[in-house]
Amino acid sequence: GVCGSSNGGDFTSAPTTNLCNSGTATAVSGTGPWSWNCTGVNGGSNASCSANLMVAGVCGSSNGATFTSAPTTNLCSSGTASPVGGTGPWTWSCSGANGGAPASCAAQSLWDAASDLGGGWRWYDWFGYFNINSSPWIYHTTLGWLYPFGSSTDSIWFWDPGMNAFWWTSATDYPYVYRASDGAWLYYREGSSNPRWFYNFSTKAWEQD
Repeated sequence: GVCGSSNGGDFTSAPTTNLCNSGTATAVSGTGPWSWNCTGVNGGSNASCSANLMVAGVCGSSNGATFTSAPTTNLCSSGTASPVGGTGPWTWSCSGANGGAPASCAAQSLWDAASDLGGGWRWYDWFGYFNINSSPWIYHTTLGWLYPFGSSTDSIWFWDPGMNAFWWTSATDYPYVYRASDGAWLYYREGSSNPRWFYNFSTKAWEQD
C-alpha cells in the first residue's frame, strides 16, 4: 500500500479522496488529525497515512474590548497570539495552524475618545488634562497620580495614592466622586492642587490633602 496525496495534507474536514496511490484505503478515523491505512495486495505491506486539521486563528474576548492598559489575556480563542503592539488602541494577530488563516485583532483604550494633544497628553472636557505615558497610571494636572479601573468613562474607579483611597466617578458625575472607604460623596473643587480640596457631603465640611 502507498499513501495518496492527502497524506500529510491540511484539511478543514476529514479527507475523502486521494487517500491511497495503491492499495485499498481503510475508513478514515479521528476528528483531526485523521488517520487511515492503505492495505497492500498479494502480500504487500500496509501503509499508515494521516492528515492534519487546518485551524484558523480566532480572536479572543479581548478583541473589541476597552482597557486602561494593553491586554495580556484572552487574546486568542484559537491560534497563537503575536506580541501586542501600540499604545492604545492595541493590535495583535492570532496565527492559524496547519495552513489556517490568521485573524487580526484590536482593543481600544479607555482614553481613545479623549483629545490627543501629543506627548501622551489627553484632554476631556469633563475631566481636564492628563498624561498617559505611564499607563496604566495617569497623571492629572491637578489631581495628580491616579490608577484607573474600568472599561468606560460611564463608570470608572480610581486608586488615589494622595487620598490613599478608591473613588468612583463618571463623565456625567465628575467633579462629584464617591469614596469607597467611608461611603462618602465628595465634591472636588476643580483646579485645586497641593492641597486639593474636597467637600464631604457626609460631614458637611471641606477636606484637603
